[in-house]
Amino acid sequence: MFELVRGKDLSDFARRFRMHLSNLGAFEAIRTVVAINALDMDAPWELLGESSEAVESLCAHEQLHLEKTGNSPQTRGVRLAHPQLTRTSF
Repeated sequence: MFELVRGKDLSDFARRFRMHLSNLGAFEAIRTVVAINALDMDAPWELLGESSEAVESLCAHEQLHLEKTGNSPQTRGVRLAHPQLTRTSF
C-alpha cells in the first residue's frame, strides 16, 4: 500500500477512502460488505442495490479497493481488497 511504503499514517488513507465512498454514494453498501467480509464471507452482489455501479468502478483493476468474487450471477460477490483497513475506515 502506497501510504505504508511512504511511512504515512494508514488512518489518513482510511479517512480519504471513507470520504470517497460517501461521495460515490456507496459508503453504506461498502460498510455492509465489510461486515460480511469480517465473517470471512464474500458479500452477495445483490446487496449493493443502487450502489452497484459505483462499486463496479471500485472493483476496476486500477482501483485495487474491492475484488469481485464468484464465477456466475448466482455466486457473484464482492470483498474489500484491504482487510487491514476495516478497523480504521469503518
